[in-house]
Amino acid sequence: MQQVDQILDSLKAIPPLPDVAQRLLAMVNDPDYEIDAVVDLVRHDPTLTARLLRLVNSAMFGNARAITTVPEAIAYAGTRNLVKIVLVSCTASQFAATPTSRYADPGELWRHTLGCAFTSQHLAARVALDPSLAFTAGVLHNVGKIALARHGAAWRADLADSVTEEVHDLCAIERQSFGVDHAHAAAVVATAWQLPAELAEPLATHHDDEPATPLAAVLDLADTLTLAAGIGNPVAPRSPSPRPASLELLELDAGDLQTATAHLMVEMQRCQELLNLNSFVDR
Repeated sequence: MQQVDQILDSLKAIPPLPDVAQRLLAMVNDPDYEIDAVVDLVRHDPTLTARLLRLVNSAMFGNARAITTVPEAIAYAGTRNLVKIVLVSCTASQFAATPTSRYADPGELWRHTLGCAFTSQHLAARVALDPSLAFTAGVLHNVGKIALARHGAAWRADLADSVTEEVHDLCAIERQSFGVDHAHAAAVVATAWQLPAELAEPLATHHDDEPATPLAAVLDLADTLTLAAGIGNPVAPRSPSPRPASLELLELDAGDLQTATAHLMVEMQRCQELLNLNSFVDR
């Protein structure tokens, strides 16, 4: 019980998203926002400016000529891509500070997070949800794992290596190891950060047996497909199975999942600049 209390306290103490991320999210959610205000916001953050320019000049965007100014970069990338870059930039340092353990490796956890974000975006577009919101939820869905990874010594590797039917999924092993799973942990962080309900609720419920909302189901399937691809799965080579309730809610079938997995692998190959955690944080 003492360990659970310590973990919950550490969750509440995770630094919130930087002000620049919160301001940008609020700004672009205003239908009357002005692009000049977005340019000023980015231009006054040197680290964000450097990362934005580096990313729009990377293979991810495939631009034939060099982009050298913030207004040009934003015009080229678009505000939706800018939000993604800001979110990725603002969360990268938290992942980089995660200690390595059998439970989580910072680089692999980072790859899993972005893989889930790419897949969430794809699935959301398939079922007529907001792809940008789904990407944001995907980036944030692992905030619980960041805190749990700080207590990685408690990870029950014996259960993870077991083939027993009693403990067959990641959340169950987390509950036996830490007393809380990463979805519950994400709910605590979302409350501490005062995230809007449209984001907080899916983070908290994306592994419920009966997902409460379509976005929660999207997160569940995206997370499952990313783990099944061997990305960020501490119980590999065992692969999780898609939750039938999530498939039913979204009216998706095996063919849709195959397409989503193929999309995931293409995006992981294309977005190497984002996926290289150490390089992304250091430069």
